[in-house]
Amino acid sequence: MGGVLLLLLSSRSFTPPAGAAELTFAPSEQGKPSTLTFHNTSSLGDFEGVAPFTGHLDTTALKGELTIAANSLTTANGPRDTRMEAYCLESARFTMITFRVTTITGDSAALKSGVGSGTISLTGPLTIRDVTKTVSVPASFTYDGTTLRLNGRYDLKWADYGVPDPGVLISTLNPDMYVSFDLLATAAPRP
Repeated sequence: MGGVLLLLLSSRSFTPPAGAAELTFAPSEQGKPSTLTFHNTSSLGDFEGVAPFTGHLDTTALKGELTIAANSLTTANGPRDTRMEAYCLESARFTMITFRVTTITGDSAALKSGVGSGTISLTGPLTIRDVTKTVSVPASFTYDGTTLRLNGRYDLKWADYGVPDPGVLISTLNPDMYVSFDLLATAAPRP
């Protein structure tokens, strides 16, 4: 249920400082929201949740990571959130959800250049609970000044990650869900 994943990016004529193409994900930049949400359907209706995140992307090495504290996901429904955290995600035992980007394909030259826009595929291991699977997440990116904005959607089955079915007699949960993201990344400060 609390599957999650994903990452990254946006900029206009941004050229990262020489030797420093490390970008850091930010919850928001200049009033523009940066979001990572998960969406599912139950017999009682559709719902979505928010996944606070941290992470980074190296546009030179084409690698990065996005992490989510398993106890931080919320759906604006207290009982559902408690069950998701304690039963589905077992957040006391499996504290983090991680997506490590090990390969970026597609318009990677434009991504490295720090200018323009394009489409890419972010590939690497996604870990939810104690299950890790290599996934490829399609995304589009746009540079805007010193900010990289990344948008996309990834479909998954929460049961593939060992997440138990939280359904009860009066409510069943669809095994298919998706994660959508509209993420901002900015140049990391130089030491």
